[in-house]
Amino acid sequence: NIKDLTKVIIDLGRVTSYTSAEVADAAISLAQAGFSVSEIKSSLKSVLDLARGTNYALGDSADLLANTIRTFNLFKPGDSAQVLAENTKTMGYVASMMVKATRLGTIEIQDLRESMKYASGSATNLGANLSTVLGLLVQMSESGLKASLGGTSMGTAFQNLANNLAQLQGRLPKFQLFMSSLADGTKGVDFGATFSSLMAATKDLDRLEKTRLFQDIFNIRGGRMVSSIQDMERVEFFIKEIASAGEEAALASAKMESGIGGAI
Repeated sequence: NIKDLTKVIIDLGRVTSYTSAEVADAAISLAQAGFSVSEIKSSLKSVLDLARGTNYALGDSADLLANTIRTFNLFKPGDSAQVLAENTKTMGYVASMMVKATRLGTIEIQDLRESMKYASGSATNLGANLSTVLGLLVQMSESGLKASLGGTSMGTAFQNLANNLAQLQGRLPKFQLFMSSLADGTKGVDFGATFSSLMAATKDLDRLEKTRLFQDIFNIRGGRMVSSIQDMERVEFFIKEIASAGEEAALASAKMESGIGGAI
C-alpha cells in the first residue's frame, strides 16, 4: 500500500504543476486527518484539483475535503478495488461541489472552509445533505454572511429550529417540517423544503413582523441566516446546480494547468 501511494505521489508530481514534495505534503495533511493509506490514494487527485481550480493552498484544500468527508460520513469503509474506486469518485464529486459553490455566489473557497467548520456539526446532527448546506451558504454570502459568521449563523439557526420547533408550529400553523430518508435508514431534516415552507408561511407578514419572528425562534444570530435566505427559489437553484456539479473540479484544474499557472 505504501509503495502504491508513493507511486501515486510521484505520478501526480509528474503530470501536474505541483512537485512530488508538495503532493507528499498534501498526503501528510490527509494522514493527519486520520485518513488511511487507501483513503489518501482515493483523495489526492481531488485535493490537487480543488487547490488548482480555486487557487487555494494544498494543505487547506486537504483539510477542507477531509473534514467534509469525515463530518458527512461520505466514504465507504474497506480497501477493495471497488471501494477505492467509489471513494475516489466521491472525493472528486465533493471537490466539484466546492468549486461550483464558489462560482455561483460571492463566497470564496477560504470563506467556505471557515463556514463549514462552524456549520457542519449541527447540519449533520440534523441530517442535512452537503449540497443543501452549500446552496444555503452561497445565498447567505450575498448578504455578507461568510466565513465564521456564516457558519455560526447557520449552525445557530439549525439548532434553534430543532429546539423551538413546537413554538414555531404554534405561531405559524401553515408551516411544515419536512424530513427525508438518509443512507443509514434514519430520517433527517430536509432544510430546503422546510425553509421553503417557512417562507411561504410568512409571506404575508411585513418586514418588522418577520424580523421579530425570526429572532424569537432562531435568536439574533440565527435570525440573520433565515432572513438572508428568503428567496428560496434562488436557494433551490443553487442547491440543484451544486448537486449536479459533475467533474467541475477536474475541469477547473485542467483549465488552470493549461494556462500560465500550469505545469511547464
